[in-house]
Amino acid sequence: MKISIAFATLSGNTEKIAYELEKFLLNKSYDVDLLNLENTKVDELKKYDLVFLGCSTYGDGDLNLIMDIFLSEAEQICHLCESTKFAIFSLGDSIYPNFAIAGEIVEDKIINMGGEVIHPYIKIDGYPSSEVFEEIKKWTLEVLKFF
Repeated sequence: MKISIAFATLSGNTEKIAYELEKFLLNKSYDVDLLNLENTKVDELKKYDLVFLGCSTYGDGDLNLIMDIFLSEAEQICHLCESTKFAIFSLGDSIYPNFAIAGEIVEDKIINMGGEVIHPYIKIDGYPSSEVFEEIKKWTLEVLKFF
């Protein structure tokens, strides 16, 4: 199984989660590529069986600009998701009413493009920490049960 961890980051927090996820999957002997969506062409995701897609929520419910641009390009192509399975991790701050809503926005867009979201997205509150990394590992094991 070919896996990608694709992420959009502005502050670096989503990237830190992506790196931890990559280390975890590599330790379990999975074939993994880490992709920064700022430097990734939309069609590149089609070659993966599973894409872990990382995003962040800005303010009270906005996608970060990199993810917004990437998904807008994907919607124009419209065939990004035809055979790819996705699992989404979303960062945010729980002080906002729309905490980590970017994950829901991304899920909806992926589904509208014909993609399959195989597990509910995970909401990550605050900054990367050892507790957050443990939460991500547990969620990842749940996602991998679908394969």
